[in-house]
Amino acid sequence: MNKKQTKYYLFLLALIWAQVSIAQEVLMPVDFSAILNKNIVAEKQVSNFKKSESLQAPIIDYFQNDGAPNMEIWSDSLTQISNRNLVLNNLDYSGNVYGVNLSDQLSSRPIDLSAEIAPLYFSFQLATGNTFVVVDSLVLEFLNKQQVWNKVWGSTIAITKFKEIVQAVDLNEYKSSNFQFRFSLYSKSNQASAQIYLMRQVVLATLNSIPFAIDNYNVLNKNEAFIGLDVSFSNNDNSPALGNGFVLDAYNFKNNAYTNSNRSADTLAMHPISLLNYNPKDSVYLSFTLKTLSAWKITDTLLFECKNNLGVWVPLLIFSNPSDSISTFNIPINFGRFRHVFFASRWCLKSVAEIQDTAKIFISSIQLYKQIQLPFLDDFSAARSHVDAAKWQDNFVYVNNEFPENQPSLNVATFDGLDSKGNAYSPYAIKGTADVLNTWTFDLSKSSAADSLYLSFYTQYELQGTSEQVFPDDSFVVEFRNTKYQKNSYAPLMSISAKDAVKHEFTRYDVLVKDSSCFHDKFEIRFRNRGSLTGNLSQWHLDYIYLNKGRTATDAINDVSLTNTPHPYLGLYYALPFNQYTAALSKYPVDTAQLRFMNHDKQSFVLDYSRTTYDADGNTIAQYQDFTNIEALSDTSVKFVKPIPFTSSSPDADSIVFQTRYKVGFSSAKNDLIASNDTLTVPVVFSNYMAYDDGSAEGGYGIKNKTNCGAALRFELSIPDTLYGVYLFFNQSEKNVANQKFGLRVWEQITEVGLPANDDKLLYKIDNLSPVYLNAINAYSYLKFDQPVPVKNSFYIGWEQVQAYVLNIGLDKNFPFGINPNLFYKQDGQWYPSAISGTPMMRPVIGKWIDVPAAIKEPIGALNNQFNCSIYPNPSNGLIHLQSNSKSQFTYEVYELSGRMLSKGFSNQNEINLNHLENGIYLIKLNNEENKQYKVSRIIIQK
Repeated sequence: MNKKQTKYYLFLLALIWAQVSIAQEVLMPVDFSAILNKNIVAEKQVSNFKKSESLQAPIIDYFQNDGAPNMEIWSDSLTQISNRNLVLNNLDYSGNVYGVNLSDQLSSRPIDLSAEIAPLYFSFQLATGNTFVVVDSLVLEFLNKQQVWNKVWGSTIAITKFKEIVQAVDLNEYKSSNFQFRFSLYSKSNQASAQIYLMRQVVLATLNSIPFAIDNYNVLNKNEAFIGLDVSFSNNDNSPALGNGFVLDAYNFKNNAYTNSNRSADTLAMHPISLLNYNPKDSVYLSFTLKTLSAWKITDTLLFECKNNLGVWVPLLIFSNPSDSISTFNIPINFGRFRHVFFASRWCLKSVAEIQDTAKIFISSIQLYKQIQLPFLDDFSAARSHVDAAKWQDNFVYVNNEFPENQPSLNVATFDGLDSKGNAYSPYAIKGTADVLNTWTFDLSKSSAADSLYLSFYTQYELQGTSEQVFPDDSFVVEFRNTKYQKNSYAPLMSISAKDAVKHEFTRYDVLVKDSSCFHDKFEIRFRNRGSLTGNLSQWHLDYIYLNKGRTATDAINDVSLTNTPHPYLGLYYALPFNQYTAALSKYPVDTAQLRFMNHDKQSFVLDYSRTTYDADGNTIAQYQDFTNIEALSDTSVKFVKPIPFTSSSPDADSIVFQTRYKVGFSSAKNDLIASNDTLTVPVVFSNYMAYDDGSAEGGYGIKNKTNCGAALRFELSIPDTLYGVYLFFNQSEKNVANQKFGLRVWEQITEVGLPANDDKLLYKIDNLSPVYLNAINAYSYLKFDQPVPVKNSFYIGWEQVQAYVLNIGLDKNFPFGINPNLFYKQDGQWYPSAISGTPMMRPVIGKWIDVPAAIKEPIGALNNQFNCSIYPNPSNGLIHLQSNSKSQFTYEVYELSGRMLSKGFSNQNEINLNHLENGIYLIKLNNEENKQYKVSRIIIQK
C-alpha cells in the first residue's frame, strides 16, 4: 500500500485476538488490495498469436517468408512479401490497377492492450520503390478506444533509403482490448506501379527500462527486449560466468550465408528506452561482454551503434579482436543527442559474406544501469510513500512515518509480505523472500579492503499482533552484488534474525565491506526480508543507510533529526468542524503536541527548535521558538506549551486547512548532514466531520464470536449541532463479510457500563446495511442520513449486529493517547469500555453535508454503491496516483468546494499532476470512460 504507488497507509497485523476471559473485542489485520502504482511490469507471456484470440504485445514481423503476409498477425492479404520486403502498390489481386484513391491496405488483427501499463512504441522501416511518383502517399492509423481510426503518421515524399519510423502509443488514447494499426496506400496513378513502397520489420513493443539485464530471464522471450530474427539465444558453456547471451554469425535464420555487398551479417538491436526520464547529470551506461567463438578473418568486425535524436546510427565501438578472451565494455549513453525518448542501440556483425566465413561472436551480460557515487546516505526523510528513484532501482517498500516506534529519523522504509501492487505475494501460508530494495550501481573497481568501506543502517522488527509475538524464522538480509557479469548474483553481508531484535527499538548495524568480490564496477547493496508471503506480516523497518569509505564501526554521523509526527492541537481529536473548536477553546489542552529529536553525533549540542503555523492563505499566524540540550547519541522530547490561535477570516468555509511547520537545528553555525529531516509540516484540518483517527488504518476493530453485539464511539460537542451522516472505513481481512448485515446506530446515551443495556437512548438507526469494500487507500464509505439528526452535548455513533461475525472497522493504532476512553463495545447485553489501544475509523458528519456540485452528483462511495478506485497519497504534494480494478483510463475534473471547476484532463499512466493548485481541500471527479461510472473524492493538497 500506500505501499502502495504506491506501499499503502495501511498497517497489516497478522493475528486476531483469541477469546479472552473478559472481552470479546478483536483486533484484526489489515488487508488492502488496491494497487499502489510502482510501475513494476510483470513479465508477459509469449503470445501464440492464435487467430481466434487477440494478439498481445510484443509483436514483431520481419516479413521473412516470401508470399502473403502472416495471417496470424495481419487481417488481410492484399500485399506481397519478397526478399524480406513487404511491397505496397496499386495493383489488386488480379494485377489490375485499383482505379481509386485507396490502393493496397495492410491491417493488423485486434491486439489486447487493456493490461498494458508500461510505455509502448510502434516502429517500421520504409523506403519508396522504383515506381513511386509524387501523387502516391502512405498513411499509418491507430484504432482508439472509441473504435475510431486516428491518423498518426503520413508521408508523400520519396524515401530513397530505408528509414525507421518510430511512434509512441499513447495508452490514454489506445489502451483497449481491440487496438489495431493499419497502413493505407493512396495512389491516383492510372498506370500499374509494381513497387510504390517497401516495408521492413514492423514492431509493437514495450520500451525497455533501466535497470535492465538479460540474465533477469530464466527463459528469454527475445522479442520482449530485442529485435534480431537471425540471432540465436543460448548459454555459453565454455564461459558459464557469462550466462545467457546471443550468438552473431555470418549466416541468416535459414542458415544461408549473407550475400549483400556491404558485408552486413547478423544484427541484434534493443527496443528503445527513454533517456529523457533521467537527469542530464545521471551517469547512465549500457554495458556488455564480448567473446569470439571462432577464428576471425582480418575483415571481420563487430560494430556497436546508438541512434541519436536525428535518427542517425552513430558508431561508438568497432571490435575486431581475434582472441577468444572476454572483453567487457561500459558505454556512457546519457549525453548530447542520445538524450531522447527513443534512444536505441544495436550490434552489427560485418563479415566477408561468403560461405566459408566462420565469424562468430558471443554477446552477453547486456545491462542498462545507472551509476551513482559515494557517499551514499538515505534516511527516507525526503521521500513520500515511495523511495527516492535517484538512489534506488526498485520501489517495493512503503515509505512512512506511522508504522515504526522510536525511529532514528523522519520516515522509514517498511518491508512486509505485500508485493509491488500491494497484494500478498502468495495466497498460501508459506514463507520466503518478500520485499526487496536495491541501490543503484557503484564503481568500486579501483577500491579495496584498505579503503575501510562501511555500510551502516538501522532496523526494527515489528512485533506481531496484540500479544507482540516474534516469528523466529523471520529475518532481514543484507547482500552485495558479487560479480559485474550477472545482475542477479548476490552474496550475503549479514542476516538479522527476528528473535535477536530488540523490542520496540531500532538497532544500528555496521558492516565492513571487505570481500574481494565486492570490488568491481557494478557493486550494489540489496536489502530484503524473509518471512510470511501472505500479507503485511514479517514486517521490518529500515532507516538511516550510510555507505562510504574511510569510516569506522559505530562512527558518528553529524546530524540531528526530527523523528515523530506531532498530533494536532485539538485535544483527543484529529479533525473538527471549525465552529465546534472555536466555541470552547479551553477544552483543548496546549501541551498535547510532543516533538522528538535524535542526535546521531558523538557530542552533545544545544538545539534550536521552532513551530510556525500558517493559515489557508499561507500567512504566518503563530510562531514559537525555544532551545534544549541533547546528549551525544541520544534522543529527547519537548512539549509546546503555547497554544496556537487558529483563526480564520472565513470561519464559515466548508473546510479550513492550517499548516504547522516544525523545525530543529544547531544553535551554533555547525552544519547538519541531512537537511530534509530537520523540517516537518503537519496539516490541521477543520471541516464538516469529527475524527479521532488520522485516516491511516494499521489494523481492524470488531467483536468476535458473539451474537447481538456492537460498538459505540462517543463524541462531545461544544455547542448543539446537527448530524447529517457518517464516514466509515470497512477493513477487509481474513474474511469477506460484504454479505453480512448490520445496523447503524446513533445514541444520545448508552446504558452505564456493567449494567443490562436497557436504558440506551436511540436517536437514529438504519438496519440491513452491508459493508462496502472500496479497495482504496483511506477509503471511507459515505452514508448520508435521510433526515438530519439534532444532537447536543454528546452523542454516540456505532453499530449493532445480530449474527456472530467480525464487522471489522478500520483501526488507527497511531492514536497517541492509547486506548480511546470514548470507545465502548457491547456483548451479552452489557456495555464495556474498550481494552484495545487505538481508535476505530468512524467519523460523524456535523453541521452540514457538503454536497458535491450538481454537475457531479452524489459520491459513488456511498454505502449503496461502490466504485473500486484508489487515490493516493492523500494529503498530496500535488502529484496523485490512481488505481482501479477497471482496465480503462480516466478523465478527471477538479472542483473547489463551492462547485467551481478548476481543471480537467486525462490521467497520464494513472497519475494526475495538480501542482498548480494551492494548498487546500478540493473535490476530484474521476470518470471511467469505459463503463460510464464515476467517483468523487476529497483531496488535500499539502506542499
